[in-house]
Amino acid sequence: MPVQPRRLWLSVLGTWAGISLLLLIVCWSHVARLTMWDPDDYMRLAEVRDWIGGQSFFDVTQYRFDPPHGYAMHWSRIVDLPIAALTLLLGERIALTLVPLLTLGGIMAGIALATARLADRRTALFATLVAATTPLILFYTLPLRIDHHGWQVMMAALTLACCFDSNARRGGIGAGFCAATWLAVSMEGLPLVTAIAAMHGLRFAIEGRAFGSDRRCSAFLIALGLGALGWLVALRGPHAWSASYGDMLSPAWLGPLSLAPFTGALAMPLVTDRGVAMRFLLLLAVAAIGVAALLTIDPLVLSGPFKALDPLVRSYWYDNVSEGLPIWKQPGDTIMMLAAFPIVALAGTVQAWRREADETRRRNWLAMLFLALAAFAVSLFVQRAGAVSHLYMLPGAAALLASMLARIGQWHRPVPRVLATVGAILLCSPLMTASAGMAVLAITRPAQPPAPVASKELCDAPCDSFGALNRLPPSYILASLDVGPRMLINTQHRFLGSGYHRNVAAIHGVIAAFTEPPETAHALMTSQGMTHLLIDPTGNEATIYSQHAPRGLMAQLLAGKAPTWLEPVPLPRSPYRLWRRIG
Repeated sequence: MPVQPRRLWLSVLGTWAGISLLLLIVCWSHVARLTMWDPDDYMRLAEVRDWIGGQSFFDVTQYRFDPPHGYAMHWSRIVDLPIAALTLLLGERIALTLVPLLTLGGIMAGIALATARLADRRTALFATLVAATTPLILFYTLPLRIDHHGWQVMMAALTLACCFDSNARRGGIGAGFCAATWLAVSMEGLPLVTAIAAMHGLRFAIEGRAFGSDRRCSAFLIALGLGALGWLVALRGPHAWSASYGDMLSPAWLGPLSLAPFTGALAMPLVTDRGVAMRFLLLLAVAAIGVAALLTIDPLVLSGPFKALDPLVRSYWYDNVSEGLPIWKQPGDTIMMLAAFPIVALAGTVQAWRREADETRRRNWLAMLFLALAAFAVSLFVQRAGAVSHLYMLPGAAALLASMLARIGQWHRPVPRVLATVGAILLCSPLMTASAGMAVLAITRPAQPPAPVASKELCDAPCDSFGALNRLPPSYILASLDVGPRMLINTQHRFLGSGYHRNVAAIHGVIAAFTEPPETAHALMTSQGMTHLLIDPTGNEATIYSQHAPRGLMAQLLAGKAPTWLEPVPLPRSPYRLWRRIG
C-alpha cells in the first residue's frame, strides 16, 4: 500500500523527534555540564561568542590564540548564523542543543525526499528509519556537536534530493545552489561536488535533450557559479578579493566554480543537438578552462592545505588526527564501520537499478550508483567523509530492505516471517552490519596482547575543572594543543595555539616545547611573555608526547619531575595541572 505524502512527512517528523529525544537523554550529562565532544566544537562556540560580543562578521580570527596578532581561521560564518540567532532568542545552551538536532532533521528530510524521488514514499520512509541508526551521521549531530561536519552532511543530503527533482530546471537550480553552499561551508566537499557536477555533465553528454538533461545541467552550472560568487562576497565582504586560499571559498576557486560553469552553460546550446562526441568535447573544454583559471590565479591551492606542515607538526599532530587519515591507517573496527554497510547498500543500489522498469527512474538509479561509488571512494582516503558516504548509501539500503520485506511478507508461516524480517532489518542497518563485521574481525584475527592503559589522574569529586584557573588574573599560558579551545570557553586566559593548520609556527612551538628538553619551553615562554604552563595529564596528546619523546618536557611533567623554573600551582578538584614560570 503506497504511503501518502502527508503520512511520509509526519513519519519523518516523528522519527526525527524520537531519535532527537533519545540523543538528548543519552547526552544530557554533556548538555548539563557544557562538555562538548571535540575541540572544534569549543572553537566554534568561541567564534560565535566573539561575533556576538562585537567582532566583525567578516573576521574569524581567534585573537586569544597566539596574541597579539591572533590565530588565522578558515571557517565559514554560515555555520555560526543559526547558533548566534538561537543564542540571542533562546539562550546559549538551548541553541547548542537544538542546532545539531535541527541539522539532523535537515539530513533526514533531504534523504527522505531523495529516496522518494528515486523510488517511492514507502522506500523513503525506510531510508529515514535507516538514517536514524547510522552512527557516522548521528555522531555529527549530537547535542552540542556544532562544528561544520553536520552541515556538510545536511548539504550533501539536500543536494542529492535536488539532483532527482522531476522538474529538471528547478532541480538543477536547487542542486547547484546547495552544492555552492556546501563548498561555502567547507571546501572538504569539493571532491563530491565535482562528482555531482560530473554526473550532470555526463547525463547531458549522453542524453542530450532527453529527460530534460540539458535544462538540468545548464541550471546546475549557472546556480553553482552564481552561488559560489555570491557566497564569496557575502562571507568575506570587503576582503573578498584580497587573498586566495585553498581551504575556503576564495578568488582562486572562482575559475572552476564560476568561470567554467558559466562558460559551459553559455556554450551548451551550441552543441546540444550536435551529437554525443561534441557534447563530450564541451565537457572536456569546460574542465580545462576551470583548471587553467585555477593555475593562472593561484596554482599553490592545488597543493592542499596541509602541504606547509613541517615534519614535526605532521608527525605529532596531523598523523594522529584519525578523521583525516585514509582507511588503511585506521584500526580494524573503524575499517569495518566505514566499509561494511556500503557493501550491502551498493548491492541494493545495483538491484534497484536493474529491476526498475521506468526508464527515467532507471537512469536516476544509475546516477545514484555513480554518486554512491564516488562518496565511498572519497571515504577510503579521508575517514571523516564516511558520514556522507553512508548517507549516499541509504537509498540503496532502503530499496533493498523494501524489496526483501515485500517478499518476506508473502510467506505464510509467522515464525520464519518474523525471523526473516528481523534479519532483513539487521542486514540493512549500518549499526548491525558494522557490528557483525567487527565480530568477524575479532574472531578471525590473532589475539593481541592488551594495550597498556595510561593511569588517569582523576580529580576529587565533584570536579571543578576551571574554578582555580578563573581565580587567576588573565594570563598568557603555554598549553597543549587540544586543551586550548576548551579553555577559551571556560576561562579568560590566552594561549599559544591549537590544532588549526594555517598556524604552523604556533603549532610547532607547542609541540617542540613539550617534546624537547625543558630548555626549549623555557626559551619560548620567556621570549613570548608566557607566565604559566598547563597540561591535561589524562589526554591523548600527553600520552603521544610522552611515548614518542620520553626525555621531553611532557614526559618529565607526567613523571613528577618538573624543571626548577616551574613552580606548581594548586588546582583543587581539577584534572588539569598548572605551573608558574619563576625564572
